[in-house]
This record gives sequence, structure tokens and C-alpha cells, in this order.
Amino acid sequence: MRAPSRHRSSERATSRTSRSSRLAAFAVGVACFVGARPAFAQETGTLALSIVDADSGEPLFARVYLRSADGTNAVRGIDPFNAGGPFYLAKSSLEVEVVAGTVNVEVQRGLEYDATLATFEVGAGLTVRETLSLRRWTHPSEQGWYSGDTHVHYPADLACDHTLAEDLNVGTSIAAWITGADQAQEAPRLERVRVLDATHVCSLNDQENERVPIVRYGAPVYLVYLASPIHFDAPTAAWPLNFEYQRRARAQGGVAVAHSSSFDDVAVSVALGELDAVELACNFFGYDYALARTARYGNADDLAEFGDTVEGTLRMVQEKYYRLLDCGFRLPLSGGSAAGVKSSPVGHNRVYVKLDGAFSAQAFWDGFRAGRSFVTNGPMLYLEVEGLGPGSVVRVPASNVLAPAPQSRRIARVPHPPVARLASGAREVASIGREEAALIYGKPRPALPPSPSPASDGMVEVSVRAEWNRELAPLELVSNGVVVRTLEPEPDGHQVVWKGRVRPERSGWIVARVRGTDPNLIRFAHTSPVYLEVPGKPRARARAAAYWAKWIGARIDKLATDDGFADDTQRADVRRTFEAALAVFQSMHD
Repeated sequence: MRAPSRHRSSERATSRTSRSSRLAAFAVGVACFVGARPAFAQETGTLALSIVDADSGEPLFARVYLRSADGTNAVRGIDPFNAGGPFYLAKSSLEVEVVAGTVNVEVQRGLEYDATLATFEVGAGLTVRETLSLRRWTHPSEQGWYSGDTHVHYPADLACDHTLAEDLNVGTSIAAWITGADQAQEAPRLERVRVLDATHVCSLNDQENERVPIVRYGAPVYLVYLASPIHFDAPTAAWPLNFEYQRRARAQGGVAVAHSSSFDDVAVSVALGELDAVELACNFFGYDYALARTARYGNADDLAEFGDTVEGTLRMVQEKYYRLLDCGFRLPLSGGSAAGVKSSPVGHNRVYVKLDGAFSAQAFWDGFRAGRSFVTNGPMLYLEVEGLGPGSVVRVPASNVLAPAPQSRRIARVPHPPVARLASGAREVASIGREEAALIYGKPRPALPPSPSPASDGMVEVSVRAEWNRELAPLELVSNGVVVRTLEPEPDGHQVVWKGRVRPERSGWIVARVRGTDPNLIRFAHTSPVYLEVPGKPRARARAAAYWAKWIGARIDKLATDDGFADDTQRADVRRTFEAALAVFQSMHD
């Protein structure tokens, strides 16, 4: 029989997974939680569920939690996945053996659906069959916004199933995970992209480079949308740099994404034009956990400035990202969950990309590279400046000033030491600028759309909207690292809507960001930038550039005593790359 207590809720029950459970999951490559089994036999019954969309009646894949009255996992005989506790995949239906008695069911499907809660009484030896419905609280794809996750550790078939269960439009699957020395090998070749249905796809040949110790060898990088994984005959973890993998990935049409800006070597790839995006919604901020990582992955200045707390870690990844933007780089954001290793579902951290036409994998990654995006692990967030969204450039006539010719979007040509191109004929160029460096090491950024002509009073019109099925904190507009507007939610707490005018003080960028109110977890959304060009008022780059130059210089100083290289040729190759990036930052003046 079904108990009368059946209701729908947008709240998610969360519980912390022990470190030992997460490490065990790491060892098998899948986050798998097996609840403790009692020593005595328990009577069981069967619970058969069908999951449908509340509006259309169409069957849905979903994530299902089944708990006994005491909160333990009610299912017997099947090992579950783990995200805030054990869960199972319903591929439109799920039939499982459960401990007889009360079974509390929670059904979830990504970020865009309300959760459904229901309670059933399952008799020993009996079967209970029920249909549960899920209802959307938002539908971004109706406005052309499609979601993706650039850090997924499930193998291909499971990654596809989880992509559908979380209503993630673009899934990924890490087929190669390099954690140390890399040996040339025959890479497994699956189809580049598996089409799951008209609006869901999954790339299958993706790769993570995470050479350990990370503090020595730099930021993990995710190479996605690959034709095949990339390998070198490299006997140590010190060489080649992730930068070289990124160059080769992008050469085959792939996408290179850094874990976060907390790692100083990310600035090297950005300076030399070989990074498509950086994760801000990263696995520091999980489904049922949040990590303090400033001391582990930041530098000494970061620790002094931000502190080694969860909030300090969020500030670190934000502020170091802003410092890259302050240097004049155009760098989109991404979201990644580390599902399959961390206690988060696929797409917990995700990126939404705006498409102007029909959905496809290629269209998604083109929009991703162009920065038409926001990242989130909860709220939806939309920003426009003069009618243009993230990734666009708005040229702002300075008020009462005769506008000179538009300032170049490229960094000026600057001399720096020769740059070696690994495994490519050892091509060397004696003196190049950033544009030339980008062409040597990879592809230039996509062309940016033309901007409108704002009013001549030096102000721009900004519209921003945030929404969530949970309570929102105030929304902030940030321009060139400074909060220029703080906007309170509507009375119901679930929406922030504002349209007004902002006066940029100089060239640079503007973003929107918003948080949830849960003090125990980091739930937030953040847009990629809209870029602002104010003639006669160039961006202030020197301070941010000096920060990056200092820490790249520190990495160069450590190379002489780094015993991780097989020979001095490898050491010299890494030094040349670092020095080329250092020269880019040293050339930046206000």
C-alpha cells in the first residue's frame, strides 16, 4: 500500500560522505557507496517506479534515492552511485528489491527540475508499482541556453546515462587520465560524440591531465571534444607542460579547460593563447561538500589575502580569474563536477551556453569558446549590456571626450626570448607578440560580434535576471574587479530582476554573480564577461600583470633544482615556455 504522505519539494536532502568512501570510489573510478548491511536477514519487497514529465507525460531518466525510515539505503542487491548518499539511475523506470516497510523516495533530475518526494509502504514479498512525475521550474533551452559539464569521470556508457538522468545537454567522459609520466600508446578511439537524442549528446574521448604532485606540476586540465586522447613518450611528470597537450588538443578541434584559476601556471596558457576556458564552478564546490583549498593550491600571497577557508577559496578562484581579465585577456568560464570521483552528480557544476540557432555539439562548443555563457550549481543567471550577452564587446563613447580611434583588442607586439614548439620541427621565433604566439601555439580567439552604439553620455544599459527555486542572496554586478551594483531579491526570494544604467570608468569587463543563502554549501552562478571598450580610457593592467609575473618568475626560479626532468633539454623547453609567458606580463603597463 501507498502511505498518504506524498509530496513534491525543491529542497534536497544532503549528507556528507566520509573521506574513506570518496577514496574508495576513486580507486574504482566510480563514486559508489554501499550502505552497511545488518548481520541479520531482513524481509524484502519490490518497488517498481516509472518517472515521467509532469507536463508532457514523457518518460524521463532521473536520479533516485530510496531510504528506509531510519535514513539508511533501502535497496538490496545493487550497488549504488553516490552524491549526497546512495542513489540509482532510473532509465525512465526502476525496479529494485527494498527492505520491507517504509521507503522514502526522492527523485531528482539536474538543476532545472523540482525534486519529487514520496513515501511508500512495501510489504514483505509484495511489489508496489507507482508513477512519479517531475516538473520543471525553469526551461533555459527554450531561450537558446544549453548546459554542459567539462569534468566527468564515468566511462562512456555510464556517462551517457548520467547525462540524460541530469538533463545535461552536453556530457563528457574522461577516457584518459594522466596522473604522472605519460607513455606513448594506442589511444582508445570511440565515436567523438554520441548523439543521445535531439538535445543531448556526450563526447567520449576526453582526457584529464593531473600530474601529481599538483602543487609542483600545475593545474589539472580537461581536454574535451577530442577526436582521440593525446599522449607523449614522456618518462617523467615534469615534461611536457599541460600547455603542450592543450595546443595539440585545440589543433584537432578540441577544447582546453583549466580546473580553476587558483593555479599560477594557468596564466602561462592564457598568455600564450592556449586555453579556451577556466572552471569557476569547479569541484571545490560539490553537491554535499565545500573545500578549503587556498593553502593547498594557492600561493603565499593568496593565503595571506584570502585565508584557507571555504569562503576564502571561492574568493581566490574569483579574484585570480578577475586578475587575468584585468590583464586584457578574454577568457570564458566553465563548470565541472568531477562526477564519478567526487560526491556530486553529473552536471552539478555546469556551464550554460547561448546558441543562436539549432542545437548541436559543434554549435555548443563554438559558443563555449566565444564565451556566450554562465556557470552555475543552482541559480540561473542572465546578463545583457546594451542588448548583448556574455562574450560580446561593447564600445562605450566617453562622455564629453572626443573619442580617438578604437583601441586594439590585441596586446601590443613585445619582444621576448625564443619560444620552442615541442615536437613540431623545433620551430623557434626570436621575437613575437601575443597574437603571433597564439598563432604559433594554436588558434586565435573566434571573432567577436559587433557592438551597438550606446548613448554618448558614457553610460551603458545593463539588464540582469537571476532565478532559482531556492532562496537567493543579493546579486552583484562587478566591473573591473569592483562591485558596482548590489541588487536585492524580489520579496519571494527566488528572483532578482534589474534594468538600469552603469558608467564604466575605463575599458575592461563586467560580470554578474549571485549566491544562495545556505551557509554550509557554496551555491552560486557567475556569468562570463561582457567586455567594455572606452576610448581614451585603457584598462589598468599593471597591478594584475605584476602579480602574475611575480609567480611565473617564482616557477622559473624553481626549475634549476627540480629533479623531475629526464634531462636538461626538457628543463630548457619548459623554461622557454615560462619565459615567453613572463615576457607577455612584463610588457603590460598602464
